[in-house]
Amino acid sequence: DDLGEIHKAMALLPVTRAAAERVPQDLYNHARYLSAIGDVLSSAGNFPEAEATYRQLLTLMQQDPALTKEEQFAGATSNLGLVQQAQAHYDEAAQTFTQALQLFEASSGVEHPQTMNAVIGLASVYMDAGKPTLAKPLFERAATTLRKTVGESHPLMSEALSGLGRCFASAGDLTSAQRMHEQALVIAEAAYGENHPMVANERYELALIAVSKKQNNTAIQLLTKSLTSWNAGGTQRSEAAATRFALAQQLWDTNQRSEARRLAAEAESEFADLQLPDRATEVTVWRKAHL
Repeated sequence: DDLGEIHKAMALLPVTRAAAERVPQDLYNHARYLSAIGDVLSSAGNFPEAEATYRQLLTLMQQDPALTKEEQFAGATSNLGLVQQAQAHYDEAAQTFTQALQLFEASSGVEHPQTMNAVIGLASVYMDAGKPTLAKPLFERAATTLRKTVGESHPLMSEALSGLGRCFASAGDLTSAQRMHEQALVIAEAAYGENHPMVANERYELALIAVSKKQNNTAIQLLTKSLTSWNAGGTQRSEAAATRFALAQQLWDTNQRSEARRLAAEAESEFADLQLPDRATEVTVWRKAHL
């Protein structure tokens, strides 16, 4: 899962579940099991089941009051926020991340990388909810703190810089946005490798900037590389579907019509499978207008 090889992680789930059913439930080991299952389901894009798993995990951990004050409980709370965000439940996600941030500040300290991860998570929720003015100070806090405590090359720096890139792009400052995403891509590639979701996402963000600058060929190159990385994961992701659709639109504009139609059809099906009807409808409308 950490390597971005989601198909391999998913293949291990039945074995893991079977093993868990064969042994008596131990609070600490079963909590580790639920945490791992939730992480894999989230990586695979099965967000409703991941949310249910994280809620089960938090309920289990609350059986030991001491655990609720530790980093693991804060981490599980943060992971719950991530899957709520992925389902566009932004108000719930903001509340969950705020709770996770408070837990991390109490258990790990205000400048710990895990605390900064929660800061980035809350900022990302605000960004997705269309509130960049709330997001930007949090991304800046994370970047400044991480630069001081763990250095420029830490993987979390890529997420903080990526968030700042999105904030600049929303304000129309494409030059600053491109610089942030380019720096984030370099850090992510060094930390995770070519096919990690973070790398794929940074190429997608840079492609959107290229589209805004009407640099079609650059956008196509970035989207193609991004899609290759998503495909290497072997599972459906909303980000992969969005990349597929964006590439279809660019290929259409450069008269590569048959390939554009194929990718759009795949994106439509993928959004539908992921239970994202609004996105699926968006692609459907585009396909009807580009028969």
